[in-house]
Amino acid sequence: MDYQLAKKLKKAGFPFNWDHWFIQDKEPLGVFLSYPKLSDLIRECVDFGRPIEIVINPDGKADAKEVNRPDHYSGNTLEEAVVNLWLNLNKLNHYKNEQDIRSFNSPKKRN
Repeated sequence: MDYQLAKKLKKAGFPFNWDHWFIQDKEPLGVFLSYPKLSDLIRECVDFGRPIEIVINPDGKADAKEVNRPDHYSGNTLEEAVVNLWLNLNKLNHYKNEQDIRSFNSPKKRN
């Protein structure tokens, strides 16, 4: 996983745990971000309540997707593919939560 993808995960609120592996950004030197293991990424995707599929393609790249859904998310590694899936699931979950809040706060029609 590269630095920019790790930053996207962090910005999106992925629950980082500092006992994971570390990568170092080349600019600025000395900035470290942890990144989750594949098992952590998978667990977080499944925590959205959706089963997922992960495959390695003949070209060596990977795809991750929700079971029975057409959209898939690619990456150069399994980790990158699952990160891209998690970012999408997280965005959908935030959108759904915002819709739930709006409908809860909207005035009710009276008969």
